[in-house]
Amino acid sequence: MSISTPPDLVVGRVSWTVGRGSSRALAAGRGTVRFRASAVAVNFSTVTVLPEPVETPVVAGVMTPVDLIQNDPEVWNWVVEPLLGVPWEPFPIDVDGPVDLATAAQTPGKGPVRAVKGETGYSLTGEVRYQDGEVEFGIEDGTWTDPVTMPPGPPGPSNTLQIGTVTSSTAGGNAEASISGESPTQYLNLTLPRGEKPAITWQGSTIVVDGVPVQDLRGPKGDASTEPGPMGTTAYEYAVQAGFEGTEAEFAEAVLPDDVSWTQVTGKPDTYQPAAHQHDWADVTGTPATFPPATHSHAWADITDKPTMFPPATHNHDTAYAAKPGEWVILTLLNGWEPYAGGGGYYQGLRARTTPLGIQINGTVKGSGTSEIAIIPANLGVPASAQWDARGNGGVSTLEVSEGSGSRPALKHRAGSPAQASYLSIDRLLPLI
Repeated sequence: MSISTPPDLVVGRVSWTVGRGSSRALAAGRGTVRFRASAVAVNFSTVTVLPEPVETPVVAGVMTPVDLIQNDPEVWNWVVEPLLGVPWEPFPIDVDGPVDLATAAQTPGKGPVRAVKGETGYSLTGEVRYQDGEVEFGIEDGTWTDPVTMPPGPPGPSNTLQIGTVTSSTAGGNAEASISGESPTQYLNLTLPRGEKPAITWQGSTIVVDGVPVQDLRGPKGDASTEPGPMGTTAYEYAVQAGFEGTEAEFAEAVLPDDVSWTQVTGKPDTYQPAAHQHDWADVTGTPATFPPATHSHAWADITDKPTMFPPATHNHDTAYAAKPGEWVILTLLNGWEPYAGGGGYYQGLRARTTPLGIQINGTVKGSGTSEIAIIPANLGVPASAQWDARGNGGVSTLEVSEGSGSRPALKHRAGSPAQASYLSIDRLLPLI
């Protein structure tokens, strides 16, 4: 529940400059001033207030002003405790409006400022320098006061920067930028040089801009034409043009000899028959689109050398392969191993049965560590010792069958990598001794 401020509770602003004037505070005046009420509780018309102590910093001889509840001088007042690094007795004040502690002492001879006059030192020059939130004051001897941390002021309004005017200058000029207006609304004004007209020339099919080759505008080479070119002038036609009056057959008979010797034949191979040679598959035309060719079938009548009777004659198999496996036996899990209920249709737990080829162990379990998983019952037989790797979601583990507790064969887990298996899927056929 919140308590509203009583209408008769008002405050007064308390300030203090510890120095020789408001503009030249002593740099040594640095610390804290504490204000505490002389009364534990103060009754107002509508509420009782418990005044809490108030502290405010002193930086460069100036105390940060503070607002205090106005007090009733006949009932209570505020006690000022300067904590400025020198002995300073507390003194009371009354807050009945704005108060300057330089003149607010209520006890004679115990004012807020007690000066001990010493040797005249160097004065401040009025120079001030700031760095990383600290301020230093220049002294006439050329030195500076100790840095004083300045409390941050209230945040100012956010600045907004907008585009102002954008103009163009002559070609080749300099770009310029300026900011106008007052924070928080300012404008960025730009002057941009006008570009020069580029010099464009050609080098063959390549365009050149200002002496720099830019792009070859030659298009890609076209496909070879499949259309034959025009027929050239034949020897007979040249002969007619030269005055020959006979037919083309007569021209051939007149020009070509009756017999052509082997030496007159051009483009013939060096040896005949030519030497054996081979061609790359890519050079062979008319090959099938896929190799081997797509799957196909033949009619039974088209198959040659088939058996005279179908199906073939009756024959037998080894009876060991025809025997059925025995009933499953549920194995008792040991050493914290338990069925894995992970779904997927796997058998949850571990079981075994006899088969014509040995003992089959099947199931899915979870556990960890090097330990026995289960003992193989005596009625199933004695399997030969074996070792194999099994996979689970924890990695690859090593399983083995060897003599276990009670002198019976046992299925054992050897920790793999990683050492702990969240689950193991087991399906193994073990030959009998």
